[in-house]
Amino acid sequence: MVLTDPKAWISHYGEEQNAIRVAESTERWRGIYGAGFDYYGLSQWPAWELEPLWENEWPRRWENCGGVFYDGRMIAMKSAPVWGKLSGTFPDGLGNPYPQYSLTSYVYLKPVGDRETWALGVASWEEIKEQSRLASDFEQFTRSGDEIRKWAEKLRREQNEKWVDLQEWLNTPIPGEPAKDAPREEWLAFFKKKERQRVEKAREDRERVQAETVDKNRVFRLLETSEYQDGYTIIVPGDERWEILAAAVNELVATPHFDSYPKWKARAWLLAANMQKKLMRQNDELECLREALRLDPKLPIKRRIKSLS
Repeated sequence: MVLTDPKAWISHYGEEQNAIRVAESTERWRGIYGAGFDYYGLSQWPAWELEPLWENEWPRRWENCGGVFYDGRMIAMKSAPVWGKLSGTFPDGLGNPYPQYSLTSYVYLKPVGDRETWALGVASWEEIKEQSRLASDFEQFTRSGDEIRKWAEKLRREQNEKWVDLQEWLNTPIPGEPAKDAPREEWLAFFKKKERQRVEKAREDRERVQAETVDKNRVFRLLETSEYQDGYTIIVPGDERWEILAAAVNELVATPHFDSYPKWKARAWLLAANMQKKLMRQNDELECLREALRLDPKLPIKRRIKSLS
């Protein structure tokens, strides 16, 4: 198929890239979803929580599909019918009981532990145990004695790794968590606090990343502005604008934002070399040029380096 119209080509390319993204994401979630239905997954993590990547119409979709909110969270047992209905809320639904639900859905599933599932009232211990019987393609075992040790030994042999004693791991309490036989109210308060802390940390991480992104963009713009000032404006040593440009160059050659962008860092060192040339510091100019060439061997500065050597 030949697309001569640029607009049609751009549209076709965008659709193709989105199709690749959806296919890769669907394949990844198919594996995660399937792995969640082994015995361990169903007994230890019996529920999924639907977490949109940003606020949108997911709560409405969830409610329309019969989903229930637990403390404002969209949680359901893994065997609940709601997971098979979500895809039907999209005009371009893919029919999957897992992401991607459609070509335009941006959401992921978070496993919810058995005790949190019980504490939130999603299911009783009997219902969790009943669901675990749906496990397929996995060795059936219980939580007690010899069976756990046999299973752990089997994993040690197969994967050749040092596994901690599974019985000890299952019985080791998380720091700060209630006693195993604590009432539901105490466990519910614990998980609510834990969720608040998770949400707060996610917010802080998001704000930190946003601040880093703003600073990173500022540095890239600073380099372009500095290059313009150096190439098209007469700036001499001692001028007030010289001091500003010198401070910018010092920041540009040291910033970690260019560590993943060697060509941009090479441009910063080339700018520094131009500054050293105006100061008639040939040795420093040569050092800056060599650093720029090391970062970007295609820079046309070899003759300049040779003339200074």
